[in-house]
Amino acid sequence: MLLQFWSAASCYADRTIDAKLKAAYILNFARFVYWPEEAFRKSGQVINLCLYKNCPEEQSLKSLSNRTIQNKKISVKVIDSEEGLEDCHVVFFSNMNEEENKTVKSRLKNRMVLTVSDVPGFIETDGLIEFMNVDGKIKFKINISRSRDNGIKYKTQLLEVAEIVR
Repeated sequence: MLLQFWSAASCYADRTIDAKLKAAYILNFARFVYWPEEAFRKSGQVINLCLYKNCPEEQSLKSLSNRTIQNKKISVKVIDSEEGLEDCHVVFFSNMNEEENKTVKSRLKNRMVLTVSDVPGFIETDGLIEFMNVDGKIKFKINISRSRDNGIKYKTQLLEVAEIVR
């Protein structure tokens, strides 16, 4: 019985640590991205970080609210539908089904939005940054060509630590 409890607690702790690591990564993605100035025409001095639907990392990502990056404050929002994505600068997707994946990506195609997900195959279907597990560690890969199409460029420091850049 104690072993089952320890195993469940360990699994919960691992998920909590993973969520905090992903939040730290996303914060740094926003730090090491060049957005065109027109990306902030509507929001002014705010970077809108949006969490799409049911996001297990919600608590960790909400902790990023009111931090400042590039002289802009981070605002964290939970978005329940594709229509709410219009004002986002960074969108984190988790637990998306294939149909949602297609719909959302077509809506954000060629827009100045940094899309990030832990869904396997995300960058192969036009996502920009995908988290992956490599030997028990969280790493990420970047889709440079799709990013360029979205008007997003990355600072060298970010590209140097990416696992895969394509």
